[in-house]
Amino acid sequence: MLLFAKSFRLCTQSVRSDRYCPVPVASESTLRLLTLSTLRGIGPAALKKIASIPQFASADPLDLAEHVPALQKALAAAEAWEGAHKIAQKQLREAEADGARIISGVDPDYPRLLLETYDDPFLLFVKGKLAPDPEKSVAVIGTREPTTHGELIAKRIAGFFAGHGWSIVSGLAIGCDAIAHKTALEQNAHTVAVLAHGLHTIAPTRHKALAQEIIDAGGALITEYRYGQGIQKQQYVKRDRIQAAMAQGVVMVQSDLVGGSLYASRASIEYGRWLAVPVATDRDQENGEPKVQANLLLASDQDRARADLLRCPPNALRKVFILRSKEDYAQLLTGEPTATSVFPKLGPEVVHPSIGYPEPSKPDDGELVVQALLARYRYVRSKIAEVQTLQQCLSDPTTSLTTHDLDHELETLLLHLDRFAVLIENQVAKGPVIEASARLRKEVATLVEALNPLIHSQVPQPTLSAVFVLFRTLAEAAFHQPALADTHKVPSTDLTGTSTQ
Repeated sequence: MLLFAKSFRLCTQSVRSDRYCPVPVASESTLRLLTLSTLRGIGPAALKKIASIPQFASADPLDLAEHVPALQKALAAAEAWEGAHKIAQKQLREAEADGARIISGVDPDYPRLLLETYDDPFLLFVKGKLAPDPEKSVAVIGTREPTTHGELIAKRIAGFFAGHGWSIVSGLAIGCDAIAHKTALEQNAHTVAVLAHGLHTIAPTRHKALAQEIIDAGGALITEYRYGQGIQKQQYVKRDRIQAAMAQGVVMVQSDLVGGSLYASRASIEYGRWLAVPVATDRDQENGEPKVQANLLLASDQDRARADLLRCPPNALRKVFILRSKEDYAQLLTGEPTATSVFPKLGPEVVHPSIGYPEPSKPDDGELVVQALLARYRYVRSKIAEVQTLQQCLSDPTTSLTTHDLDHELETLLLHLDRFAVLIENQVAKGPVIEASARLRKEVATLVEALNPLIHSQVPQPTLSAVFVLFRTLAEAAFHQPALADTHKVPSTDLTGTSTQ
């Protein structure tokens, strides 16, 4: 303990650097928490409990262990405390050399909005300056591949908040994140980039210059990860939650149904904050853009489907604001929805495929039929993308996903493929509407092509058979195109996976 006290005094003297900041790299209390955090089994929950103990910063670690069983266990290992101290000292040296600080939940400049959440990291590595008024912060996030309209909305919304003196929080990713940060910089507003790795690196590397611009403009890079901690996929999920936790609300510019942006969106609702979702344009819908499928669903009036996507109870949907125009932005400053922002007006062109389809008002209303089928097509395409994403994740040894997750998504895909086939078969019986639609003919052919990669995957054979038998029937019935059956020989099965041969 004497060794630690002596080292601590030397450390707090050495980490001051007027060249970088006028305060120590870490306060005495934060240094103690940093040291404790390096012990095995000591996470944010244990740190919060320790921080609630009077004079914990100067108390003997063994005395603290009497109140925290996890700490008692961690200190049982030989030389555990000495090893923790060495790791903490190294982190302090890294932070000093990088011009960064380390703050904790006991420091006055630790973001209050973040501290109010139940799963905040309680320790942050900060390079740059946090917002002078952190309560006025909004997270602007979205897909890495926004449409032209998505780019416009990201810039417009970030600019709106920047113009009102709010700090723009995002994740430094390609796409919507970068647009949000750049817009804030253009308007001389504050912006914070939340990273999914240590401050020793920047990902993506193409945004190193942007990261430096943020710091030079008085913004900040923050992370819960220590120096030397590389990138792991699961860390992006925690990064996304911190974005939501640091803001009054989240603006999800655009996302597909499995996009990473949904993590921050769900977290915002979970934390009791608001979520704003711009409505997709007619052009994006007509083009079948996969990156607006979450927007379409959340802008619908189907509460069960919306709640399922956000993984929240239906009554929490009152915090979801639908943005139909620039006039709807002002409500986000107060968090109070306007009467017109709860649901947009829905017509046949806005119906989302996960909520079913209206029957045509007239049997010969061919345009409505085609629109409904195209909407189903777009959703099936998104489910195929989701299955392919899950397959990629399963190949990653760090993922927590299992083959059960993949099986579940395959069952959902088959269900929607079946519904799509039934819709087409029903309309074929009513007349030449389907055959007359060159657009739908092209989309079905594209859908068949998109399914091809599943043939060589690790999907169980019965499931594969069901998929291709179904689409062989669909293609033959609608367009007299038996190419799928000729190209891929699979045993006939019904949708339960039972072989009929």
